[in-house]
Amino acid sequence: MSDYDSDCRTLEIEPGASLEEVRQAYLDQTKIWHPDRFSNDIRLQKKAEEKLKQINLAYQRLCGGGPYEPPVLNRSTERSPSEWVAVFVALRRALRKSVLAITKPFVLLVAKTVNVSNWVFQWCHRQRRSLGIATTAFLLGFVLGVWFSPHKSETWAKINNLRQKIIEKARGTAQVAVPKPSPTAPRVLSQSGLLTASSAATAAPLSAPTARPSGDVFPWKMNVITTVFWVGEEQATGKASPQHQSVWNKDWLKNFGGVDDPEPAARHDYIPISFVPRQNPFYCALPYNDVEQGQLKPEAPIVIPWFKQVHAEPGQSVCKDRWVAIRRGDRICYAQWEDCGPFRTDHFQYVFQNERPTPNASHGAGLSVSPAVRDHLGLAPTDVADWRFVEVSDVPPGPWRNYGENNHFVIARRQLEKGFAEQKESANPAATKPA
Repeated sequence: MSDYDSDCRTLEIEPGASLEEVRQAYLDQTKIWHPDRFSNDIRLQKKAEEKLKQINLAYQRLCGGGPYEPPVLNRSTERSPSEWVAVFVALRRALRKSVLAITKPFVLLVAKTVNVSNWVFQWCHRQRRSLGIATTAFLLGFVLGVWFSPHKSETWAKINNLRQKIIEKARGTAQVAVPKPSPTAPRVLSQSGLLTASSAATAAPLSAPTARPSGDVFPWKMNVITTVFWVGEEQATGKASPQHQSVWNKDWLKNFGGVDDPEPAARHDYIPISFVPRQNPFYCALPYNDVEQGQLKPEAPIVIPWFKQVHAEPGQSVCKDRWVAIRRGDRICYAQWEDCGPFRTDHFQYVFQNERPTPNASHGAGLSVSPAVRDHLGLAPTDVADWRFVEVSDVPPGPWRNYGENNHFVIARRQLEKGFAEQKESANPAATKPA
């Protein structure tokens, strides 16, 4: 039996099963053979641990995580010439029947299409005068409307912006326009460099940001087991302490503003009903911490791709608040890296390199997400998703931009509002003085 057939038998699926069937079979098997189910029987618990290792290995190889050895052909299974002739005859008959079955409906469809086209042509020929008058009137009205409409209107601005975007995309350039400052559309230059608004006395033209690699420089981590966690979570005995703090924020619960209750009845529009969070509700955890005992780890400058572009204080994490794209199916959500886990804080080979997550009590999970990410992607408590790092400038508009004192977009918006207020005061100082 080949390794592929053995892995299929381990997950109890048929050879050639789809990736979705493999995922479902893997989740079913890990639930059945989880060692915690046999906590009262040491012998069965050890047997379940061995079985779980086989299940994890089979799942990784079926998802492309490990190579298979080429199968060895058995000469005893080779077909004789007479058998091959029979196979070719059967294929020829099946092909002939398929051609006959397809040709007849196709001919009928072509004939019907020709009849309809002929009727349409005859009708247009009879009504050619009316059609000509209608077409001329439409074109004349369109030209007059464009000509007499004010060129400084909002419609013209939208048309010009759309035309400029199309031209830039066709040329393949990375030109950065300098739009009029707007509190609802901040320009974010980089992960650590935020937009600032200067007063009228110190106002200066904004320069275009330096060129940086495309977001595609960070590859997708595919088919990662994903779990859900939240601020204020009371974790089970045997795991870490309650989720009142993160590895980078000892007062996470207090700074967040309260417990990020995951119950659907206690949430609305991706946030808790009882309060407005003071930090971004779209957050996640990955199994690496770049700080240990107040100092950066020795490997951090080597393995973290953006380390040289971030200017952090000594002992300050360069991973906290980093933006991560998370994908399930055709939906993508964006979150900030706010904690480390699940279970590990040292697995840089997986987070920044090409290793897979290690087996753990959460079915080999390598990513934990907040209830807001869960709701946006429609994730189950334990599910499968893809993820990768992204730059701030690659984060599109969405609910992940709306809340949080640690949110780059909220910070930029507040700085713009402060700059507008300062400009207004400097332009009319008498209006701000008390009577």
